[in-house]
Amino acid sequence: MAFESVNVGALYQMVAACTSPQGASTLVTRALVPLQSTADFYVSSDFRDISYNCVRLVLASDEIADLYALLSVQGTAASFSVTDISLLCKGLEVQGNVMANFEHGGDALFESVLSINSVPYRTRGVYADRTLTVYGDYDFSVVASFDERAGVTGTFQVQNLPVPLSQSLFDCDSSFAMRSAHSWEVRFHHLHLRSGAVAAGGSEQIETVLRLAGVANQAGALFDQVFFGSRDRYLAGTASFAVVPRTGQHEQARYETAVRLASEDAQEQVQLNAQVTVGEHVYVDSSGRIDNVDVGRFVAGQGERSRVTGSWTVLGTMQDMSGQVQVDSLELIAKGVPFHLRGGCALDDGTLALLPTQVTWGSHQFADLAGEWVPGQARAWVRTTYSGAFEGQPTHATCTLTLAGSPVDSGKATSALRTSFLTPFLQTHSQYTISAEFEHWRIATYEGEKNRILVVRDPGVWALYAGEHDEITGFMLDDGSVSLQVAQSLPVHFFLNGSLSAQQVDVQIQDIFVDLARVWAFTGIRHVRVHEGVAVGNVTVSGTRARPVFEGKLRGKEVVASAPGYAPERFGPGSIDIVAHGSTLIVPYTEFPGPTARLWGECVAQLNGFYPDEVVIKCGTVGDALGAIQTDNLLFAMDGSAGCDLELRITPQLLSINGKARFDRGYFLLNFSGIEEFYTKYADSAQNFQMNLLLSAGNKVEFRWPRSDFPILRTLLHAQEPFEFIADPVSGSFYVRGFAHLKGGEFFWIKRNFYLREGTIHFARDTQTADPRISFRAELKDRDTQGRPVSLILSAEDQVFSKLAPKLRCDPPVSEQELAKILGQVVLGDLTEENIEQNVASIASDILTQWGIMKRVEDKIRSFLDLDAFSFRTYVLQNAIFGNLFNKDRSKPLTVGNYFDNTSLYVGRRLGRAVYADALLHLSQYDPLAPNNLGIKKPAAGSLLFRPELGLEFATPFFSLRWASTPTRLDSLFVSDTSMRVSWSFAY
Repeated sequence: MAFESVNVGALYQMVAACTSPQGASTLVTRALVPLQSTADFYVSSDFRDISYNCVRLVLASDEIADLYALLSVQGTAASFSVTDISLLCKGLEVQGNVMANFEHGGDALFESVLSINSVPYRTRGVYADRTLTVYGDYDFSVVASFDERAGVTGTFQVQNLPVPLSQSLFDCDSSFAMRSAHSWEVRFHHLHLRSGAVAAGGSEQIETVLRLAGVANQAGALFDQVFFGSRDRYLAGTASFAVVPRTGQHEQARYETAVRLASEDAQEQVQLNAQVTVGEHVYVDSSGRIDNVDVGRFVAGQGERSRVTGSWTVLGTMQDMSGQVQVDSLELIAKGVPFHLRGGCALDDGTLALLPTQVTWGSHQFADLAGEWVPGQARAWVRTTYSGAFEGQPTHATCTLTLAGSPVDSGKATSALRTSFLTPFLQTHSQYTISAEFEHWRIATYEGEKNRILVVRDPGVWALYAGEHDEITGFMLDDGSVSLQVAQSLPVHFFLNGSLSAQQVDVQIQDIFVDLARVWAFTGIRHVRVHEGVAVGNVTVSGTRARPVFEGKLRGKEVVASAPGYAPERFGPGSIDIVAHGSTLIVPYTEFPGPTARLWGECVAQLNGFYPDEVVIKCGTVGDALGAIQTDNLLFAMDGSAGCDLELRITPQLLSINGKARFDRGYFLLNFSGIEEFYTKYADSAQNFQMNLLLSAGNKVEFRWPRSDFPILRTLLHAQEPFEFIADPVSGSFYVRGFAHLKGGEFFWIKRNFYLREGTIHFARDTQTADPRISFRAELKDRDTQGRPVSLILSAEDQVFSKLAPKLRCDPPVSEQELAKILGQVVLGDLTEENIEQNVASIASDILTQWGIMKRVEDKIRSFLDLDAFSFRTYVLQNAIFGNLFNKDRSKPLTVGNYFDNTSLYVGRRLGRAVYADALLHLSQYDPLAPNNLGIKKPAAGSLLFRPELGLEFATPFFSLRWASTPTRLDSLFVSDTSMRVSWSFAY
């Protein structure tokens, strides 16, 4: 027997009429009528046994597009099997086999092996001695005993059962007893549903849990233990469902339900009450309230202020329903940005009204949001006042959206209302107009009084009009023909003609003109800014919507651009081509002139549909010229001159930067405080970040730490090998690898500036931290309380920056109390007003000097003299304050030596790659009549004593050789003032 495209509902009605006295079930008939079946069915019998076989049974729906089933059925009087099951229904895919064997006496064995959306579900069972036993995966177990007097009793257990079409797991431990349809009971000892949720825009997960324990029977259900929430953050309470007993034979069935949940401190509460009456229509009377419930219990990535408070009421039937939802306050984190809503909506007499509502999402604010929708009359409107920011510029507009359509036929509307109040909401009208008006609008630097967008739907055609004077017009026919024209008065204009269908695309975009400077802010590209230039060309798009094919070319003319946050200089004017071929966009090799260097670049983008799937950008500076760079990002800051040869690769899963760079004539620092933020940013991102950048340091590279405007360490780096900046997407770590010598500079410690005499810095000895290790020795020339010259020496040996604790000593040695006095500290037990005033003045003047008043002057002198290092430090301000405010001997006037006491000048320059020369000149007050200066000839002029230091350092393949001289003893021909030092270090 074979049949094709037979209606399953009609077949069921025919079989039911022959086999059942009650006939076909209306509910079953409605479900089966949309199904059509095709099958080849074979039956054979010798009148003692029977066998049947359906090699191919196909079921399909003529109403539901994605409902399809294919299976084979075979069996005898003692066995039955359904094999090669393949079912597809709205995202649910089922495959597998089901088998059963029947024995004399009613005993049976059965087994099912199914896969639902690639998740296996396997069960086995046996029915014997009036007991049914079923067991399977996920500790699935059903035991049911059948007794003529006691009825059916048994247990049901399962653990971690995956729920299809969700990220949920189901646990249950229950027992049941059923004597009849009017006498049954189920006890839920443990009912557990766990569902994982993912925060918007990230990978953070939170597990939502529903736990129940209680009993259900023919009179209703009572769950005296209800827990709803996440992890240990539950709302706990009770839930009940009751069947109201009927007092008369014709009384309608009534049901009541109540839910009460609260947090442990009773600050969060949930209440729900509902009554449902089932008769000719279903009548609902429900109300509820939520008070201060923590949204973080159910949604990941929330903060302490993420709370919701509101209420709702629902009253009526599905054909005539009214209700209201009022949100007193809703605060949450949406895509990492705070979101707040206050308002509500109401449904009454077929009209859905949006009550006055306020919405804030980050910098976007929608005030006085209100509206109304009357679907039966095909009219609606929504109005709001928007304010926000776009590219740092204020943005605002009064927006009104209206819908006006042809009225619904009264007969159709009445019929629809009788079916469901939702039907007219989904009613499709053959004619309507959608209008969006924007008044008193401003977007960045663009503004206007009034603009509108009008969409008109007439039979067979869509029409579009936009702009104050309809600068944008177009239409689209139902057969897919499309046309769009943009007037030349707009910064972007073109002609578009062609056809669009559900699958195919065939359009020509001609006479494209784009004023790049005017529209660049709307591209969302922040790392590049176009200041001048236009783009012209023609493009065609063909193929399918899933796999479009692009052909054409756009040419940028007289383009001037910069890279804010990286390259402050403007490059151009120049020309740039964008060539589209198939699914590839190509920017060929292009050079742009700049004030100090020329940039080159090229790009290849592979498209997946209309979106880039992989973009490869190669760029750099031409030749050995260096261009200006200024950047301060999460990982590092730079200000100086740089050249590069880079490759950037961008995919939905990875952003990578690889290549080489050169840096000179400026400073850089590592932003240790931003590294944790970097980890957090990419830990929650679906796109990993990878970097392998080799940075070669020139002769005038300064390292600062921890800030550029107020550095504690400021020194010149001398590195033989390039530094490696590495971001590893596998471990999620960032670190810098490299080794450098420290040449001169300053170390600000205990409110004093120490000159750096020697040191080394070692980045990333291991890849677990970006914290470098430092060894250094710094000196400060000063005098003790008796006026004798001393050297304060600050040193550290192989210490990490985050735990830096240098040692301080004095040469010649002094006590700690004397050392504190030299440094200007308030000594314990010496808290006199005068000492405190001196300490405050010293601190204030030192910090004022450190803040960078002299740094700009130093940088300009260093550039003018072409020096690698130049540092000038003077205490004129401090000396003037102390000399005039705290001078006890007024009869002794202040001299030049008093003002320039403790002033120093340091210069350094590299002579080739192997020789570094430096000199330090220290000025101090000199009194030739002092007892310790009598008879000794010193390099002095008036009241100023000069103490010069000269040095030459030679870098050899095996060690560093330094010659130093402090020429102060002319009588010994400076022999005792000269020293030679050999040093070496290993980096591993």
